[in-house]
Amino acid sequence: MARKTSGGWAGLNGASLQIGSKILTLPGLSLSREVGRGMNAVVFEAMDDDLMRPVAVKVWNTRGTSRAQLEIAKMAQISHPLVVTVHRFGVVDGHPFAVMELVGGVSGKEWITQQRTIAARCHLWKLYSEALRHIYSKGQVHGDPHLGNMIIFPDTDGLFGQIVGLRGGEFALKLADMGTSAFWEVRGAFEERERAILIETMKRLFPDRSLGLLANIPPGISPMACLRVLDDVAAYVDYMSSPGWWDHRSQQADQIVELVMAAPLHDLDQVFEEVRVSSLTDTQRFARRLNAKLLGFTDIMRAPSALTPETRRLYREESDRFTRTLQAGG
Repeated sequence: MARKTSGGWAGLNGASLQIGSKILTLPGLSLSREVGRGMNAVVFEAMDDDLMRPVAVKVWNTRGTSRAQLEIAKMAQISHPLVVTVHRFGVVDGHPFAVMELVGGVSGKEWITQQRTIAARCHLWKLYSEALRHIYSKGQVHGDPHLGNMIIFPDTDGLFGQIVGLRGGEFALKLADMGTSAFWEVRGAFEERERAILIETMKRLFPDRSLGLLANIPPGISPMACLRVLDDVAAYVDYMSSPGWWDHRSQQADQIVELVMAAPLHDLDQVFEEVRVSSLTDTQRFARRLNAKLLGFTDIMRAPSALTPETRRLYREESDRFTRTLQAGG
């Protein structure tokens, strides 16, 4: 059944494409159903009649036409198991379309509407981060890496996790729809938008966790640097949510100190409260180890068992150094 269309919006007419009153046949493709609709385009499931395989076909509306080829060319330059593969781009009667890998799954927006464990959300973040790190390493910026542009699908054998060196998790993701908004015309503005989306994605994945550190992420850093800090946030959230072992409380205190120092932007009072309510260790063990590291005690047991003004000052200095390194591109 044809879906009612208006203006520059695309719909189905049998296996063909209908835009307004026009019915268009995409060469070598038989459209079957709509699978997604965004601000600038509609995505259909289709059959590649020549290769006899299912594919996804993205058709841009009149709003997205001017940037369609730039957007899909960006994706086509990225070859990674966690990024949707682009097969080809074409234009029919002035309407651009792209043929891409078909991924059966749900969007990140839909995925998080279900109750998910901290471990599952941390696994999702690791996959997301791995895909973005690859994109950034190629000198690209995704442009729109929000939850709606994640496709999450079953990975019961953990194959996709193994590909990127991760363990656990029964699902994987692929990133899609690399943005080409007007921000792209000013690289700085485009990167600023990217950073904002990264931080917002972290907040949406972990709304039940204290993420005060996010307010301390310095402005003006690269998306890769921002991702580095957020990876440390995810590692901290993951570890602080683990059950811990009673007879490993000293080692667990050491690990928390390492996590707090990896991205020294934390609110130490907040960390102390999280340590207090956790099953990992106690505040005295944590304080001694943090004080020993910052104050230079070789004997941990001689270090103060509570935060001192000097400890706070030295941590702020570490934070300032870390911030300068990030802003310098380190």
